[in-house]
Amino acid sequence: KKCTLRRQRLEDSLQLQQFERDADEAKAWINEKLKTATDENYKDPSNLQGKLQKHQAFEAELEANRGRIDSVNNCGQGLITASHYASDQISERLDELSGLWTQLSDASSDKGQKLKEANQQQLYNRGVEDVEQWLR
Repeated sequence: KKCTLRRQRLEDSLQLQQFERDADEAKAWINEKLKTATDENYKDPSNLQGKLQKHQAFEAELEANRGRIDSVNNCGQGLITASHYASDQISERLDELSGLWTQLSDASSDKGQKLKEANQQQLYNRGVEDVEQWLR
């Protein structure tokens, strides 16, 4: 009986360590991507079309990695549902990851919109310049 209880505690501890490792990796990845999502390269009008294409690829990368974040979330929820001894700690980590993911998603959407607006403004300005050249 003591052996069974000890074995269960060790398995619970292993599951917690694996969850923490996966959560740490997901957090590090999100924080790295936040740097890209929050840079303000849209303010520099050079090569806006290229920046827009890079951002579209960035958004595709975010979407491709959403499953990884969902996997960590599902694992954590499973541990909580199974009444893991560290359920409160796991819940806090899940809240942290969820908040970071929302922040990343919002920042990426905002940057994409600003890049599109800057590109449209640049196209408009070129059109105005062309009309001015034609009128001279």
